[in-house]
Order: sequence, then structure tokens, then C-alpha cells
Amino acid sequence: MRDARVAAQEYNPHTLTFGAIYNGFRRESAALWFLCFYILVEYLRPQQMYKAIDILPWGQLSIVLCFASVFVTKSRSTGANAMDKMFIAISLLVILSGFMAWDPAISWKYWSTYASWMLMYFCIVSILNSPHRMLLFVIAFIVINFKLSQHGARSFATRGFGFAKHGLSGAGWFHNSGELALQMVVMFAMSLSLLMGMKRYITSNRRWQILILLFPATAALTVIGSSSRGGQLALAAVVFLFFMKNKNFVRNVLALAIVGYIGFSFLPETQKARFTTMGDDRTSELRLLHWGHAWEVIKEEPFGIGYRNWSGYYEANFDVELVEQIHNSSLEAFVDLGYLGGALVHVAILMSLIMNRRTRREMQRFGGPKGDAMASIAHGLNLALIGTFIAAMFMSVLFYPMFWVSFALSSALRKVSLGMLKNESAAKTDSWFVQSKPKAGISRPGMPPAEQEKLAS
Repeated sequence: MRDARVAAQEYNPHTLTFGAIYNGFRRESAALWFLCFYILVEYLRPQQMYKAIDILPWGQLSIVLCFASVFVTKSRSTGANAMDKMFIAISLLVILSGFMAWDPAISWKYWSTYASWMLMYFCIVSILNSPHRMLLFVIAFIVINFKLSQHGARSFATRGFGFAKHGLSGAGWFHNSGELALQMVVMFAMSLSLLMGMKRYITSNRRWQILILLFPATAALTVIGSSSRGGQLALAAVVFLFFMKNKNFVRNVLALAIVGYIGFSFLPETQKARFTTMGDDRTSELRLLHWGHAWEVIKEEPFGIGYRNWSGYYEANFDVELVEQIHNSSLEAFVDLGYLGGALVHVAILMSLIMNRRTRREMQRFGGPKGDAMASIAHGLNLALIGTFIAAMFMSVLFYPMFWVSFALSSALRKVSLGMLKNESAAKTDSWFVQSKPKAGISRPGMPPAEQEKLAS
């Protein structure tokens, strides 16, 4: 007979072995498969790389299949929490802003994009309803992003780790170098947190070292090679928070200094010079100009100009030679959705950070492979969201997938952790009840004499 512990590890993704992850996915329902397939199609856009398969609207098809699988497999959430209600409120404002937009036709032109985020949010909170599914999805998410990070790291290496004005590019949402760098900050934060948090459960130290190099290291190299100052600042902030949050202050300061020196040494000289001229170069001047004009629009349009209306509104109302995006997602929220919408978006970010912080603390006390995995994911989500917010101060990515995936995962993770705590509490209650229940055949104080004699006989 096979050892029960070895057999259990075959289906335990916490060990991060290929066989365990494969078997874990094989035993899951089609709902999780379709959700991972949607992320793959949306993030990598394989139909753009292989024209032979570009015969179907893969993005729309994958999210519809994922949405349908929720009902077919009867996957469902445990109820709406504060984040779910906040997302519904923001979504209603986005829809309302389309009707009241400066040019409603522009809003409805891009309506399918936000509609896909609504469906994606519903699918994530409905399907990722167990710690097993949550961990499998995060592993799949990291592996999918690895396709982007390894390509970026290889491209940076093949040009001799030198500076290139165009930076690096990915596919789809991450075709631009800045957006690719932002997503790699997310990849770095989530993969590093998971690998560090689950190190004790990885049976081979060599495998752990390889994964550290494959996932967070390639993501960091891609950010450095992207030439995106916003992405590089976000990466530096994530590294600082990761090392300084943990215990052993002196060791972490030394580790941070070493990592910082290595990272800075990889920066090309031209890239270092760009930081010294920040605020004075042509790119900075253009962004400061757009930010100033955005503030004017916010003051003049307190209810917003409407979802995705900036470019048309800006060209029609400002005498400028070059029409660009605002390059600031915070300002973008207020410009498009007004004071109320902008405030709700920022409250949702703060709410997500608080939820993940609570989840991490509770799951650390919960302990074990499941508790440590959920705590690591919560930590990674918070670092990723902080990095996203910092980089988004220099990019217009409010309606890109980064924020909405983070909100959905924060909500789903909170429900999973509360469910784990509830089940643990119920198990302890049942155990206490069984232990305190009088056993048959044993006399108890106050028992009538007739019953005592009957037991004795």
C-alpha cells in the first residue's frame, strides 16, 4: 500500500511541484479552468502572436464561457461583502457616466471593456471560493505572467542590459513599455510573497532557488529594462516594503542594501540620467501640462466628462499640439467619473488594503499550509496594489485589468479566509461537545440510585 502522506502530496499544490499542481487542476471543475483560460487570453493575447488561431473573438468567448461555467458548475460566492458592494457602486457610476458623458458615443465604444471587468469580477468571487482554488489560480496567474517576464528579461539581456528609448513591450494591455513594467511589478510582488511564504513546504531547496530566479527575478529585470521610471519607482517601493515589513531589522537592511545595489548596477547610464532630469525633460513637461489641464477639467466638470471621454474632450476644448492620455490614474478617475466616482475608486483601493491586511494577520495565526498560503497571497496582493498605485500616478491605467483583478481577488480571498476561520470554530465547538458529552455506562453526580444500580449490573 502506498504511503498516505506521499499520496496526499500528489494533490497538494502547496509543495509547488508540477505533479501536485497538475493533479490539483485535473480534479477541479471546468469553472476554474475557464477562469485561468480567460486570464491567459486576456494577458498574453496568443491570437496576436499566432495569426493562424486569430479566427475567433477569444477574449469575449473566454469570459462568456467562464461566466456560463459558474452556473453550470454551481460555483457561488458566500454573499456580498463591502468590496462587492463598492464594486457595484463604481460600476453603476461608470454606466451612468456613459449616459451623461460629454460624448456618449465614445463611452459606448469602449463599453465592452468595462463589461468584461464586471463579468471577470463576478467569476473570480464566485469560482475562487476555497483555499485550494485560490492557491491554484494564483499559481496559474504567476505562470501566465512568467511568459511576459521571461520575454522581457531575455530581450533586456540580448541588448546587453543597455538602455532603449522604446523600452520593452508585451502583448495586448501590456504592449506599451510602461504598462508592461506595471504588470511586472504585480508579478514580482505576488510571486516573491508566495515563494517566501511557502518556502518551508517546498521539499527541494534547489527547486525553490530556481523558482526565485524564474519568477520574481525575471519580473524585476523586465521592469529595469522597460525604461519606465514609474514602474521602476514602484518596484523600489515594493522591495523596500517587503524587506522592511519582516522581522530582523538589521538583516533586512543589509539585504535591502545589497538588492538595491544590484538593481541600481543593472540600470543603464542613460536610464540613471533620466532620473536626474525628472521634472525638467520633455516627457515630464508634457505630463505636468496634462495634469494641470486635468485639474481644470475636474473643477469645471464636478460630475465628470464620462467614461473614456478624455481624448475627445481634451482635443475639442484645449489648444494643444499633442493629445495624450492624462498619465495619472487618480486624476483619470475624477475626470471621467466626477468627484463621487473618483472618491469611490480611492476608497476601494484603501478598502482592499485593509481587507488584505486583516486576512494576512488572521491567516498567520491560523497557520498550516492553507493559512500560510492565504497569508502570502494577501501580502502579495497588498504589495502589488501599492506598486500599481505608485506606477499608475504616471500612467492612465484605471480601466486596465490591474485594479479590477486586485479588487476581485481581495474580495474572494477575504471570503475564503473568513470561511476557514468559521469552519475551524465549528470544528472546535463540535470537539468540545463530544468531549463534554457523558459517556454511556458511567454514573454521573445526581443520577438516581436506580439508574446507578442498573449501570453497575
